[in-house]
Amino acid sequence: MHPAAHTLWAALWVSIATDAWKRAQGFVRKRARKTPGQMPPSTMRLAEVDAKLFTMRGSVRDAVRSYQDLLDRNDPAAFQANVPFATQMNNTKVTASQLMVEVVGGCMIICGIAGYRNDGKHSLARQLRNAYGAQIMVNNDRILGQSSPILLVRRGF
Repeated sequence: MHPAAHTLWAALWVSIATDAWKRAQGFVRKRARKTPGQMPPSTMRLAEVDAKLFTMRGSVRDAVRSYQDLLDRNDPAAFQANVPFATQMNNTKVTASQLMVEVVGGCMIICGIAGYRNDGKHSLARQLRNAYGAQIMVNNDRILGQSSPILLVRRGF
């Protein structure tokens, strides 16, 4: 269940972060239409958030690829004592949950009060609540605590 849960959660968080980014993009586009020929200052922040979302997607994609590679071996023993894979799965959960907060938080700053509100097409209240929930539901400290002793015996990557 461990790799399935971590990759599934992380993929879900990518979707939530992507939704937040799309709402922020819509907000910036709306601002840009009001001032033709002049880019809103929030455009640069949108690019910054996009880079974090790109990193988040890549991390999840790599984890899914590693998981699929092990499943394709059709060897249950391939999962046992596979320290690099175990730490990769833990890192995927931790990284995705941390980046989700950064992405949604950045989108909240872009949208300002429109993102903070509970109504409207630029509202990010639910996404922000879910972003913090990702780190809390299975606490990142607990996962990092499980990974840290493993790193002492791990060899290479």
